[in-house]
Amino acid sequence: MPKTEKPKILVVNDDANSLFALTSLLTQWAEQEAYEVLAARSGQEALRQVLMHDFAVILLDVNMPGMDGFETAEAIHQRARSANIPIIFITAFLADELDRLKAYQRGAVDFLFTPVIPQVLHAKVAVFVALATKNEELKRQARQLSLRTTELTATNERLTREIEERQSAERQNHAKDEFLAMLGHELRNPLSAISSAASLIGLPGVSADGVGRARKIIQRQSQHLGSIVDDLLDLSRAMSGKILLNRAPLDLAALVAQTLETYRATGRSADYELVNDLDPGWVEGDATRLEQIASNLIDNALKYTPAGGRIEVRTWTENDDVVLSVRDTGVGIAADLLPHVFDVFVQGSSTLDRSQGGLGIGLSLVRRLAELHGGDIAADSKGPGGGSTFTLRLPRIEH
Repeated sequence: MPKTEKPKILVVNDDANSLFALTSLLTQWAEQEAYEVLAARSGQEALRQVLMHDFAVILLDVNMPGMDGFETAEAIHQRARSANIPIIFITAFLADELDRLKAYQRGAVDFLFTPVIPQVLHAKVAVFVALATKNEELKRQARQLSLRTTELTATNERLTREIEERQSAERQNHAKDEFLAMLGHELRNPLSAISSAASLIGLPGVSADGVGRARKIIQRQSQHLGSIVDDLLDLSRAMSGKILLNRAPLDLAALVAQTLETYRATGRSADYELVNDLDPGWVEGDATRLEQIASNLIDNALKYTPAGGRIEVRTWTENDDVVLSVRDTGVGIAADLLPHVFDVFVQGSSTLDRSQGGLGIGLSLVRRLAELHGGDIAADSKGPGGGSTFTLRLPRIEH
């Protein structure tokens, strides 16, 4: 604990004998009351002392040449740090009411008349020393309390961060567990179909038509397995930054138009009202990866929109961006899940409707591919049943 300074008393008197008498009286009680005594021979010297020290009380002679006691008191109290130092005026003359008023206006708290009675001096000084000691103790406690409060605040903030990090880690672990369970389910279904078809081919007496259907099942389910593996590998490469883009200038509207034509030609969009409004917009990008983005967004809309629903695909330019928007009238996304639709290991059953199957990593891949192109992707929804809108923005180039 730092050593506490003793309270200080300043005696100001231009008369050497009076100054010596007062300081001697005060000094004999200094050890008992635990204070220090300092002296000044003029108002100017008193001001210098006040600049260097804090005082419990000042004993100030009224009648001094040059700067008198009233002027000295006024100067002391004009300074913010010393404005509250109590001043006891000492005078050899009986003060009239006007002098008392003048003294109190300058900050006096009391008067002492010479010759000074030692017992009265001792009593008055002891009160102010005790007050100064108590004030200093309160200040010390306030500093300790402030320091302790700061420490507790820092500790609380650290604990809060640790709790949030732990909760986040637990959520991620839980999401990964759900994802792995879902992956097992997605792999089991085609593997079971392949296993059953292979067993059927090996049975005696199976017709050629049955063998043909079994082979088609094996081919179709093998392609499905390949698609799952490709998605996982693409996401892994994208997250680790190992995807190399073959950039070239291209019209995003033309690329999206080709993608939509593929959906129409294969009949994948036959049960939906698929509307497009494609304005040209040139970007520098990898055609294969941008087609992958568009396909994933359209697949997402088809997967979570009931048959007969409407899907709108638009492209346009906006300031320095080329924008692709895919809007559907599907199941929508709850507000609390909306910020997490692009997170890896989050989709699962807790976000989008899982009735259509799939791993739910397509949107995560879309976001990463958009970022690799210097763009971004955003999702919006009015909530469950309100449909969804996914908006891709890519840097526009002149062409």
